[in-house]
Amino acid sequence: MTVAALYEVARSGRIHRRPGRPAANLTLDTLRQVLVELAAEQSPAGEDLTAAEYPADPVPGPYEIARARTVRAAAAEAGLHAGPADDAAIAPAPLELLELLLDAVCDGALSTADAQALAWRHISGGIPDAEAAARAGTTAGAWQRRRSRALARLTASLQPEAAA
Repeated sequence: MTVAALYEVARSGRIHRRPGRPAANLTLDTLRQVLVELAAEQSPAGEDLTAAEYPADPVPGPYEIARARTVRAAAAEAGLHAGPADDAAIAPAPLELLELLLDAVCDGALSTADAQALAWRHISGGIPDAEAAARAGTTAGAWQRRRSRALARLTASLQPEAAA
């Protein structure tokens, strides 16, 4: 709704009413139009918009728990450390990153060691480079370069041009 209102306001051509403040005018006019549309959609006996202030239930459901277990099992099988056992069920972002790393390993974009370097840094609680390097038997500088190059390869594999 906001994007549609922004488009309509921008296409109306009335952005420059106050010289030097086109962004403020665009924002205020868009806000005004969104509020008008929301008020029009709300019926007298309809649900109050205060319900939108309450966040969704933060407790993961059965699907999220099963998905986390499946991803963790695949990560353990691939040799990636996934952090504490209950983190993936609570935090969806590290779980999605772990899935992304597993897909990159399966597609051949990353080696298991490169994916492990990224997982240690971004999923397993942010293991410091010195500790990760000691675990891998290398220097901290070499570990940072490996992680940086792995991140570059992962980013390149996600670009639309790389998929084509």
